[in-house]
Amino acid sequence: MTAPFTEQQPEPVVPEPVADVRRGGPADWALVVLVCAVAALTALVSVFQLPQHLGAVPFPVSVLLVGAVLAWAPRACHGLTGSVLGAGAPVIVWFLVTAWLALTRNAMYRAPVSVSDWRMYLLIGVGVLVAAWTLGGLLGRVARPPAAPQV
Repeated sequence: MTAPFTEQQPEPVVPEPVADVRRGGPADWALVVLVCAVAALTALVSVFQLPQHLGAVPFPVSVLLVGAVLAWAPRACHGLTGSVLGAGAPVIVWFLVTAWLALTRNAMYRAPVSVSDWRMYLLIGVGVLVAAWTLGGLLGRVARPPAAPQV
């Protein structure tokens, strides 16, 4: 007599648990402070470099710098802390420094561009739009529920 044919099922593969990655420790927040300092320095440089000309044409190249930094900084801070508040910190610092430099009059320096100049509008507009795009993408990634497993 022969034994009935039984098909052996392979054992299901159980993934090993992923190590708990701790984010938001003191070293991570220290790096967030450093990124905020970069955002403040970017605001300082961008406001004072707005009056640049390319020949006879006003060419505010510092707007490109602001766009690049505000696209990078929130993502870097969110990767460090996992917090939306941490991701928004460089944007808030950039905006406060830019607004303070644009609105404050000081005897030591004359504001390079008035608040009503098109270059200042362009600087603040690009900064706010890039920051909203970046933070909105991060918020969407955080709020999206995990996908159901495919059967």
